[in-house]
Amino acid sequence: MISFLVSIDSMSVGIALKINQESILLASSIFMITSSFFTNFGLTLGKKINEKYQKQSTIIGITILVLIAIKYLLCG
Repeated sequence: MISFLVSIDSMSVGIALKINQESILLASSIFMITSSFFTNFGLTLGKKINEKYQKQSTIIGITILVLIAIKYLLCG
């Protein structure tokens, strides 16, 4: 569901960029660099936390995912 919503959001950004005659190449490059950075940061941080707090990090990760799911179910 989240991936579908991200795709819809990306489509709306693409349409807005085309309407405003913005540089699609510049915008997509900034988006690519930013999302690559934060993906790599998240993976590195997750690996370090998992190495230090293996069992606890699994429980914390599951708890966070369940809380996010409950939030989306209740708030939409």
